[in-house]
Amino acid sequence: NSEKVDKIRSYQEIVDSFRQSNIPVSIITRGLPDVWDEEWPNEEILAIEQHLQADFKRLSTSSKQRMATRSGHYIHHDEPEMVMEEILIMVRGINT
Repeated sequence: NSEKVDKIRSYQEIVDSFRQSNIPVSIITRGLPDVWDEEWPNEEILAIEQHLQADFKRLSTSSKQRMATRSGHYIHHDEPEMVMEEILIMVRGINT
């Protein structure tokens, strides 16, 4: 990955450090893989990342996951309307 981050370890550290709460959690997961070259297992890595992010749902009893099917890593660039919609849902939920 371009950030040189051990993503599996990073995701595991997040899951291990939190206890379940009822705080709303909205997970927006990219639907398109990174494309480096033909030798790189792009689709397999995407499937692993999607599975790991789905595991974040257990952090809260009030969580959901949305797939940004037209987005790569930069969801806020590729599908800004989805990000704005989730922010508005969260803000409205806090004020009710």
